Order: sequence, then structure tokens, then C-alpha cells
Amino acid sequence: MADFDKTGADWLIFTMGQNTGFYASPNAVIDSLAGSGHTPRRDLALDIAKAVKKRGKQFIAYLPCEVRANKAMHQGFGWNTQPGTDQAEFQKKYLKAIREWAIKFGPNLDGWWFDGCYTWDAFPNKYMQWEDWYAASRAGNKNAVITFNDGSFCANSTKPIINSQDYLSGEVEVLIDGKIRLGRKAKADGISLFMPKGAYVDGTQCLYHALLPIDACWEHGTPWDPSQKVPFTPVMPKAQDEMETPVYTDKELIKFVANFTKVGGAVTLNAGIFQEGRLGPKTIKQLKILRESLKKEQSEGVR
Repeated sequence: MADFDKTGADWLIFTMGQNTGFYASPNAVIDSLAGSGHTPRRDLALDIAKAVKKRGKQFIAYLPCEVRANKAMHQGFGWNTQPGTDQAEFQKKYLKAIREWAIKFGPNLDGWWFDGCYTWDAFPNKYMQWEDWYAASRAGNKNAVITFNDGSFCANSTKPIINSQDYLSGEVEVLIDGKIRLGRKAKADGISLFMPKGAYVDGTQCLYHALLPIDACWEHGTPWDPSQKVPFTPVMPKAQDEMETPVYTDKELIKFVANFTKVGGAVTLNAGIFQEGRLGPKTIKQLKILRESLKKEQSEGVR
């Protein structure tokens, strides 16, 4: 939280769990269906959420909409390993776990960022029972904002999966010339870049949002995939206790965030985190510079 304060961020998206089968918050539904050992005794996520709320900021929970890689949870949650399934049994059970968290967190939970809502064979997003997802996710806070990620900008898409999303998941791979590169690879006829012209996706009330990694490739210690053809030279740390260096200059990052938010959009910057809960010192320094620059620009705009 000390590092969060230094960044000046308005909200925090924190990972409840991903593809390991382990979670950062106790959940009785998971314990009953998958057995003990998947959730902790300490409620780290709720501790952080309460600390964020005390600061007058927003807490958003990150969670995949599936457990494909969590094989120890397949049986208990009714995960179907056959391709093309609607995962009906799984959705019913998984949403019980989400509802449990939503009720426990209550007003400390301002929203969700659901990952893995793809068109893949394991669980095609066309089978997602949207209203049930909304109901479970908002069980403790009717105003919680929700998004579902289908790869978004990384998948060459500028639209939400469904118009009822509150904000665009906005997954971004890289920036080029201060704009979002659409898709993961350059096309034969060139590179497609994107920046919103307004706050909302046309024809919807879905807020434009971009989620951009700025030091590590999504998580500390994970190298950037060469096939992604990133427009910079990533430098992996020499030691595990060193964070990856920010990949964009202060000027590049400021230009992107300023232009994206100027039209009313929102930006989340993905920063690598150490096992002990700290952020990279160089990343914090860059985020402080970004915050001061945005404050200055806003104050000059008011005058």
C-alpha cells in the first residue's frame, strides 16, 4: 500500500487468483467443492481492498472466468474437458464462489475484471450466462462495474463482447508512437493503431479502458515473447529481487495516458509485483512523474 500511495493511482486491480488453483482470499464454496488447500487462512485480498477504500480509492478484483489450467479443481467444479462445451455445470458452481466473494467484500469491491472470456473451444464466450454473471458479481454491491476480457486490443478488437459491459477490458500488448497496436503481430499490409475519440464505445455505455503492461510482461520474471515483435528491447533483471525496467520512456507513457484520458477514457498500468508485495523502484518513479505531469496538465486546462 505504501507503493500504491506513491503512484497516486485512483484504483487498484488486484489478482484474486489465476491459473495456479490457489487464491488470495478464503472462499467456503471453493473449499467445499475442490477441497482444502486452494484458499488461504488470511484474507489478503480483503485486507488490501479495505486499505484501498480507506484512501478513498477503488478496488477491482481480477479473476479468470474459467479453471482450464487448474486441473485439481476440474472435478469439483464440473469443468468439462471436451471442446465446444457450454460449461453449464461449471458456470453454476463457479458463480456460487464469485457470489460468496462479492457478498463478503460488499462495498469494498468496486468491480471485476474477468479474464479468459475467449472464443476458444474450452469455453466459447457465446455460452456465458451473462445475467447470471452480473447477478453473482454484484451480489454485495449493486454498483460494481464489470468487464469480460476476450483479448480486446490484443485480439484486434475495439468492441466489448457484449454492450452491457461497464468498461472495455482493454488488454494492450504494446504501444507504438503513443498509440495502441491492434493485434499481436503486424499484418502484411502494415500495423493498425488505435486511440479512442470519445469516452464510450460507439452505440454503448461501455467506457473505453486500456490495460497496459509497463515493465514486466504481465508478471515479474516472465520474458516478452519475441513473436510479439515489441518496439523496444526488453531487459530481464539479473537477479530475482530486481524488477524489470520500464519499457517506455516517461515522455511516451505520458503522451499515451494523457491522450487516452483526455477524451474520457480510463487507463490501468500493469506493474510487476514482487512476492513480498513491493513494486519496482524505477516503475514507481515513472508513475510519480506521470501523475505529476497529468496533474499539471489538468490544472493548466482549468485555468
